[in-house]
Amino acid sequence: MKENELREKAECGLCHRKIGHTGMPVFWTVKIQHWGLKAGAMQRQSGLEQFFGGHVALAQAMGANEDMAEVIGDEIEFGVCQECAMGKPMVIGFMSEETKDE
Repeated sequence: MKENELREKAECGLCHRKIGHTGMPVFWTVKIQHWGLKAGAMQRQSGLEQFFGGHVALAQAMGANEDMAEVIGDEIEFGVCQECAMGKPMVIGFMSEETKDE
């Protein structure tokens, strides 16, 4: 990780203190993506499976190979200090909301 990348993650996204405040020279990075299923694509694939008598592999080979899910909103990436990583419960929804305060 280059200096400019490190500076971007220099603050813990959960406790908002400097990454090195614990005295430990290690930290974590977390990337959160919120995904949603694409109902239309799933219905088409399911219909194709039914058409081929439940043969999933055949439906996969004959289908359009569409994306079945897509990212909703922006991807979030942030640093987490060792203290938070080891001591706080990691609830994804909480983490994504907590980092919006930045």
